[in-house]
Amino acid sequence: MTPRVRRRTMILGCVAVVVLGVAATCALGILGLTWAGQRLPEESAPIRALKGIRAYRVLGLAGSTCLNRATTSYEPGRDAPDPALVADRPEDAIAEWLAGHAFTVDRVVVYHRSPHADVWLRVRGPGGQDERHLLTLVAGRSQPVTLALPRRTLPICFAHAGDWRIVAEQRIRET
Repeated sequence: MTPRVRRRTMILGCVAVVVLGVAATCALGILGLTWAGQRLPEESAPIRALKGIRAYRVLGLAGSTCLNRATTSYEPGRDAPDPALVADRPEDAIAEWLAGHAFTVDRVVVYHRSPHADVWLRVRGPGGQDERHLLTLVAGRSQPVTLALPRRTLPICFAHAGDWRIVAEQRIRET
């Protein structure tokens, strides 16, 4: 065996040892996370990190909002919800329901942990007075974002909510 072949063989052997060492470390790390994921509480740091990675992979930057905030609140005249979280705006469903009536939507709160929204609005009454209402809507379609572990699936949030239906109405009396 020539010195050149011997040197190449040594280099290849060293590279193989390093690659196998890294692969074994990664495999043990993944097995450790899998084992820990079955036993760790849902709000522990490793599970929270895995949820963050999953939310980001599914929703991009909106994944941070999805993971860290239970709601998104906005005023329709000024703001708009993130389209990754809300496909159809809840206030648009109210426009059909109140067709022919003058109304103003004051605030919308979209919940990320369950596919529903609350809408505060003012409707012009027959006497010209504004009547305040709170409507609760449920999304007819939404995408659950979850973290799948070997023995359990953890919910993260709901995204792409749309096709809103009104399920409850409450008139708010002014005092």
